[in-house]
Amino acid sequence: MEVILVRHAKSAHDYSKWKTDDIRPLASKGRSRQAKTSKGMLEQGITYSHIWVSPFLRAQQTLEIIQSTFGTSIEPEVVDELRVWGDPRLVQGMILDFARNNPDSKLLIVGHNPNISSMAEIMTGEYISMSTSDVVRMNVAETSTLIEYLPREDLY
Repeated sequence: MEVILVRHAKSAHDYSKWKTDDIRPLASKGRSRQAKTSKGMLEQGITYSHIWVSPFLRAQQTLEIIQSTFGTSIEPEVVDELRVWGDPRLVQGMILDFARNNPDSKLLIVGHNPNISSMAEIMTGEYISMSTSDVVRMNVAETSTLIEYLPREDLY
């Protein structure tokens, strides 16, 4: 099974405007960058059949941009452990279970650092520090291997 990890796009940083971190939206710069990144993902031939997304607004807004660019309307599964400071090892177990039951699927996961970068490292053994809108593709089975790391600038 293929897993495509995407770190959410750049978010707004005026914390005084939002009562909690989970409702902090994307910045206009983040929206613009994600639109370019999503177009690059599409041009690279990246596809997905299932989606997991963090419950935080900025991750869901990132996913909306991806789905709009790809012209898809796949219903995402909101996965609480993909939130900021979620447990990447727990998500790894969920991914491995999903892979056993859906070996031909392509799972798009939109989340946050530090856990999305940690998940890539735990699963592939490769240290990858994902910036906003970066993409990691990996093959997942009993062992996982890195297909490629795509910094957003490489997708513009």
